[in-house]
Amino acid sequence: MGYLTKLFAYNEMATIPKLYECAISLPIGADGDIDYNFMESRIRELEAYLSEAGFDNCELSQSETDILSLFKSGKIEWKHFKMGTLYDKLELKNKTFDKRRDTSITPSEKFTIPLVNAKHGDNGIMFYGKSDIFDSSEMTIDIVQNGAIATGNVYAQPQRTGVLWDAYLIKARTHNDTENSLLFMACTIQKSIKSIFSYDKKATWNRVKHESIPLPVDLSGEIDYSLIETFVSAIKKKAIQSLKEFIAQEHQAYTSVAQN
Repeated sequence: MGYLTKLFAYNEMATIPKLYECAISLPIGADGDIDYNFMESRIRELEAYLSEAGFDNCELSQSETDILSLFKSGKIEWKHFKMGTLYDKLELKNKTFDKRRDTSITPSEKFTIPLVNAKHGDNGIMFYGKSDIFDSSEMTIDIVQNGAIATGNVYAQPQRTGVLWDAYLIKARTHNDTENSLLFMACTIQKSIKSIFSYDKKATWNRVKHESIPLPVDLSGEIDYSLIETFVSAIKKKAIQSLKEFIAQEHQAYTSVAQN
């Protein structure tokens, strides 16, 4: 019921008559009655997801708290690096394929390889392909080079991923990316190139590799991957905290409705 706090204020009191006039949205079953079973299962699924994903403990460590404070204070040292000195474009070798026969819009035991394309959203994944047809790699970054809206979109692809059309994968040249550093790099690259490229100026690697991106550096002027790792870990935990708060609100709403 937390949304009610947005409807009322000191000069607009939440009186009983007013509350009786408020309507709330609830899931219903085929019979038109409130679906309490769905609400209960939804909450349990969210809780189970957090547990299985290892997000039971999302308390920030001292180092994570310190890194967030550094970013907020603007005391991080930054330096620009050319994309081509950090990453190489992967030349994946797909076998001849029939899109209708060898790809699917949903994953399955048969279609296991996520395929990137000129996709806006869904982490750049548009189809799934057969592993014996589509070449793939893991711990990569996906750059969309074509598309009226998607050109210049950048996505982290830690899982094994392949390419269909209009996008390509890049992989670190001199360092080993982690899931956290991939997320940081993907966001930084997109922020740096999205406004530069368009449908009329494709974001090809021959162009992108000459662009520079800002990255945090240590006292020696080298990229501070440890700082990046800790920062993204902290952001993840903050996001999980928000999700847990959302679950708690849903559980409270369910309990309130069920009791009435």
